Amino acid sequence: MFKNYAKWYSSYELDEVHNNISYRISAVISSFEKIKTLENECIIQFSLFEKHTGINKESKMINFKSPSLYDIFINTSYIILSMRIIQNSILNIISKEESKRGNKISLPSSMNDFIKKLDKFSINSTVKKHIKTYWDLNGKFLKDYRDIDEHHNFLIDKVYIDNFNDKNLIILLPDNPNVKSYRKYKFDKKINALEFLLKEFLEIEVLLNSISKLYDYSESDFHYKFYIYDENPNNMEIIYEKNNDTLMNMESFKKDSKIEQQNIVINPEYIDMNKFSFIKYPKFFNNKESFYKIIKI
Repeated sequence: MFKNYAKWYSSYELDEVHNNISYRISAVISSFEKIKTLENECIIQFSLFEKHTGINKESKMINFKSPSLYDIFINTSYIILSMRIIQNSILNIISKEESKRGNKISLPSSMNDFIKKLDKFSINSTVKKHIKTYWDLNGKFLKDYRDIDEHHNFLIDKVYIDNFNDKNLIILLPDNPNVKSYRKYKFDKKINALEFLLKEFLEIEVLLNSISKLYDYSESDFHYKFYIYDENPNNMEIIYEKNNDTLMNMESFKKDSKIEQQNIVINPEYIDMNKFSFIKYPKFFNNKESFYKIIKI
């Protein structure tokens, strides 16, 4: 994913804004991975009580809460926050790119404010068009949901298991989040939060790749990483070695008033990687084809 943006990012690799976008993209992917695990847990928990429940087995849209659901709520809020930050950060990296090319310009820190004064900014008209299209069809709705989650009440209040046969977890978002009043929310469209957020994430990828192409950035690989800076001479970065299913490090340290560097690889025989819960291989986002397949479902 983010093949064109990867090239743009790598050319500004130590830039704080690009680094933040990279971190937020990785964080969204990580949260989706966690949510898919938690969704399965919810279904398993529901099934544990299925045999003895007094609820009619023909019932549809059964109200549902479970311990795993609370972690889903937390990760859902974090996904919305991170995608909103990416939205606004896109304007910052456009400003940097335009300035690099001789067009010294400062853009608003909010995409919402940018859209309101679109004609006042002297940047590539096609870039403007891409942002405007994205905002009108997708971005503004993400903003509205984030506003509810941050400034009003719980965004998520309607959670269901659809039926006893399919056992899908359904988390509904209001059809009209712009009204900012829970009593006025409508849920006729049955907007499933997780499907909506997946679609929004894909649209952000499309937007970032499209703008990257307009600035002539070719394709590259986007790495699941971010940078943390510190002037401390004693540094250790631990890396997961996928090919060997083990850990290695890259470290620097001060010795006899000099900075030394070395790498250490742990013998796979001496370490059980299953004891670590960090994401080693993304399963939900294992490739772009699977992502599109999930959207279609």
